[in-house]
Amino acid sequence: MLTKSTAFQTDAEAKAFDLEHRRKIRFNIGKYDAAVSAGMQLYEQHELARARAAYLKAGVLEKLDEYLLQFEAAFTAAAGAWCGPAMRRKR
Repeated sequence: MLTKSTAFQTDAEAKAFDLEHRRKIRFNIGKYDAAVSAGMQLYEQHELARARAAYLKAGVLEKLDEYLLQFEAAFTAAAGAWCGPAMRRKR
């Protein structure tokens, strides 16, 4: 009986030399690279956009606890339930 590790190793070796699989990987990497290039063209000042995004992210993370409490209050006030009836019966 093969262990999971041995089975994985066997499958990985077979996939590594599968030419059709390699062709698909190269094709999709090419599409990804093209999409990244097209996305980069949307920003004249890419580094400035990155810096602004980092600033916004830091601000959100600083206040995340407040935002989560606000979300929970609004969700609960709108008759939201964190679990369905089946889950509530299990408690």
